[in-house]
Amino acid sequence: MSSNYVLLFFLVAFSALAVAESSYFRKNSVILPHKLATPEAHGMGKVHEITERHRRVLAGSSHISYSALSANKVPCNNRGQSYYNCGATGKANPYQRSCTAATRCARH
Repeated sequence: MSSNYVLLFFLVAFSALAVAESSYFRKNSVILPHKLATPEAHGMGKVHEITERHRRVLAGSSHISYSALSANKVPCNNRGQSYYNCGATGKANPYQRSCTAATRCARH
């Protein structure tokens, strides 16, 4: 009979421990944005402001070009030219590093 009481005690203790652990993880879990009432209430004001600002900037673009949508098209056909400065002449990255032990002057 005493073994039944010991077994009952451990069963109750483990169930209480499981309830305590689940409430701890629920309290400290990640809060999803759609479930967030106010970001300031959870200390997430700055993070929410940054994402809101980025959303507004992205939503402010009225269109993208058809050339950006076309597949398998290289923005700049000139070899060595930067995509951002395609029309300019000269190298895309004119910076030259000096001879170092790491490169063993392989570039020169």
